[in-house]
Amino acid sequence: MYKASWVLLLAVSLMLTAGCKKDELRAKDARIAELEAQGQQTGVSYDQCKKDRENLNKLVKGYTGEINAMEAALAEAAAREARAAKRLQEYNSMLKQLKSMIDSGKLTVRIVRNKMVIELPEAVLFASGRAKLKKDGIRVLAELGPVLASLQGREFQVGGHTDNKPIKTTALSLQLGALRRARDRRG
Repeated sequence: MYKASWVLLLAVSLMLTAGCKKDELRAKDARIAELEAQGQQTGVSYDQCKKDRENLNKLVKGYTGEINAMEAALAEAAAREARAAKRLQEYNSMLKQLKSMIDSGKLTVRIVRNKMVIELPEAVLFASGRAKLKKDGIRVLAELGPVLASLQGREFQVGGHTDNKPIKTTALSLQLGALRRARDRRG
């Protein structure tokens, strides 16, 4: 009987331990299935993250190009502003130098199509129907010349016309205009 009890005890033990192992195995299988599902989700999330990263890199490249273009445009605008400030400084400096002549009516200064126009009244320069500069005209040109000469890198255009005093022929009127321009330039 003693032997039979051992066998019975061994059989009961094996059944109990076999049942425990089955429960453990079921729990472990469930955990494995859970981890595999999480792994698949992680893989999908990882793939989505890679796609998102690629899209973000494309956006960064696009924004980098836009930033570079904006920086170049900003640099150009700053250069234009600096050039405009320099022109304004030159203009104001010249106006200051010419103030007495402007105030006395010997000349006027205005801007036409982004170009500075200095006008000298005909009455200051020439007597009507004459090509010879008046003394006051010579003084005005002598005062104006150094101011214009101080403006580096600038081009000047000299213009003029004849007055409305009748001259015998049109050719003489044109000749008078040409003579006056030539005298203005020589000053």
